[in-house]
Amino acid sequence: APVGVPDELYKKEIRELRKEHLYRLVKIRGIIRKSLAVRPRMEIAYFECNEGAHAKRMKQDFFRLKDPDNRCGAEGGMCKSTEYTLREEKSVFVDSQKMEIQEIPEELPRGSQPERLTIYAEGSLSANVQPGDRASFIGMILPKKMYHRGTQKKSEFEIYLYVAGIEEADSEQDEIELNDEEMTELREYAEREDVDKMIARSIAPSVFGLDAQKEGIALLMFGGVPMEKEDGTRIRGDLNMLMMGDPGIAKSQLLRSVAELSPRGVLATGKSTSAAGLTATVVRDDFGDGRWTLEAGALVLASGGVACVDEIDKMDKDDRSAMHEALEQQTVTITKAGINSTLQARCSVLAAANPIHGRINIDESISKQIDMPATLLNRFDIF
Repeated sequence: APVGVPDELYKKEIRELRKEHLYRLVKIRGIIRKSLAVRPRMEIAYFECNEGAHAKRMKQDFFRLKDPDNRCGAEGGMCKSTEYTLREEKSVFVDSQKMEIQEIPEELPRGSQPERLTIYAEGSLSANVQPGDRASFIGMILPKKMYHRGTQKKSEFEIYLYVAGIEEADSEQDEIELNDEEMTELREYAEREDVDKMIARSIAPSVFGLDAQKEGIALLMFGGVPMEKEDGTRIRGDLNMLMMGDPGIAKSQLLRSVAELSPRGVLATGKSTSAAGLTATVVRDDFGDGRWTLEAGALVLASGGVACVDEIDKMDKDDRSAMHEALEQQTVTITKAGINSTLQARCSVLAAANPIHGRINIDESISKQIDMPATLLNRFDIF
């Protein structure tokens, strides 16, 4: 696998891929969105002719099994058999995994949808990454024939990436490069006594007041320290925060600014979000050719950042219950259609909601005005 080649020579975004990149080595960074189980692919097929059982080996096409279409010609051209039997046990197989990657959301131009690309990893490269992981994939861009109504070939081709190497995802710290001027500025800020207030004020500066809320958000974005116990149990260090208040007091504005500020920020809205969209799901679609596919949701994609959920009280009760494990254990376990998988969701959750009657009633206790179960409320650290 190519290692240490400068990025500027071959690093590309999915949306930048054009005809000149066909059959060329490229490096593409993205998030794994979907993945199929690892399956064996026949690389070299072993055939025997039906008359004399003479052997014939054929390198196979990537997507379709090719049969020999000529005469056997063994024994000095005497064997005239044109029919063959495939012997799977003598054929050569290679592990193959199909995945779909998506562009990094925070690097997109404003208002644009993230593009997706199908990738194939084979041999030791398969089963190295799972949905929600961020990595750089080095490989060859290749075309794939497209068919119209089953058999008729189209002149338009689909592209895919045949992976030659995988570079593990960079940590959040590696993504930010500071020059000398910025380092000097940072040290000056660090010596100020009111640095915490200054950081809080810089979150959504156009929103006046809400100083305590902004301080809470600043703490949430920095996060605490996770603890690993000797017996393998883990106590999360990320904070979860719930903002409950009257409509029109800039809760959604704060959420939007946090989603943009966070290195890995994802914004979701309650009524239009399902349990599958938040956590993870198993779907059966064209991508898997009828097989079940594991697809990551918002909390998994935000791992290492902040997931902002607006109007959390408007979500269906069944969908909200799916967040319990992600809020406390910071994992998403999915068991469905024979797929049993645990994905990392190590993110802070910043949620906003309105009281039951639309406005806070100062004469009633606050617990009666929140339309959320106590089991979910207990998982939030800051109110």
